[in-house]
Amino acid sequence: MYSRPAFLVLLLSASLWGALGCASLSPPTEGEGEGEGEGEGEGEGEGEGEGEGEAEGEGEGEGEGEGEGEGEGEGEGEGDVYAPGPFDIDVVTLPTSATGLSVSVRISAPTAPGTYPVLVYQHGFILDVEWTSGVLDQVASHGIIVVAPQMYRADNNPLFKPTTIEEAADASEVWSWTALNLNADLTEQGGFPGVIADGAAPLVAAHSRGAKVSWRILSVDGARARGLVLLDPVDGARNNDGEAVDGALDFDGPAIILGTGLGPTGNQACAPAADGHTRFAASLSTAIHLLADDAGHNDLLDDETPGCFGFVCGVCPGGERPPYRRLSAGLITAMAAAAAGDTTAIAAAITAPPPVGLRSIP
Repeated sequence: MYSRPAFLVLLLSASLWGALGCASLSPPTEGEGEGEGEGEGEGEGEGEGEGEGEAEGEGEGEGEGEGEGEGEGEGEGEGDVYAPGPFDIDVVTLPTSATGLSVSVRISAPTAPGTYPVLVYQHGFILDVEWTSGVLDQVASHGIIVVAPQMYRADNNPLFKPTTIEEAADASEVWSWTALNLNADLTEQGGFPGVIADGAAPLVAAHSRGAKVSWRILSVDGARARGLVLLDPVDGARNNDGEAVDGALDFDGPAIILGTGLGPTGNQACAPAADGHTRFAASLSTAIHLLADDAGHNDLLDDETPGCFGFVCGVCPGGERPPYRRLSAGLITAMAAAAAGDTTAIAAAITAPPPVGLRSIP
């Protein structure tokens, strides 16, 4: 459970993070629920209030959560990438005056002390990162520090916005900051004592034009990110902004490219077919290429998007937002697990089954 203010081989393991053997991606335990989930009823007496025999010998998972029922995170999405994870989180937005960056950053992170991976989210054209809080906060609840820079004001006005070249320069600065200064700012400015970024290159997730921005950075140095998810990406040359996808991308990390069936449709396509997910996938052959046929370009947005109207939030044909948000967050979470060494994580997520109809594109 989280609180916030304001593919095609195996089934997903009982705990995605536990399968990694990576302490930084597992919820910290202090007695409650220790040893649980290792077998049917094993670890009796270690979980708070669980007496011997209560869970012993019972069906898989039936004994867990008996007794006091605290500490397991069962029913709250532990092991299910498409549900909220076991970490409580908090959210803070740091202005440029607090970080020295050129843009403000929204941070959603676990509140429990520990070392966590960092994911940078690059938003789409004229979108506010707050409008994707559902996706970002769900990812954070799986033990990931999510940094979402607001690249410019989301004012529903497509004019006078930076080019993706200019935007990439500011985004690159944020990506570097996550390794160099994020920890200090988490403690001094963000109010996350004991929460530590692992210092490695960030994971990156990007939507729409944000994928073009991210591609520009990675085309210079593919090692700038260790995992990548592109959500209905859009390239194209428009508004004095040339194409970014030009030849193969040299990127070694796990990568997922997710397209939407409704993105290229409508009177004004939000993800034109010639500029969309197939263009990116053709230049990143190692990526897992997926298509959600019944989803729309902006379906990852929250149900409530205050201040978003007309050209921005009213023009893109869409499907059901809640399941697509869960899909987006789940694929990002699976990518993070793959980047941490779980080679089955993405395939398992795709066969879970996912909350939205999904098919693989060869």
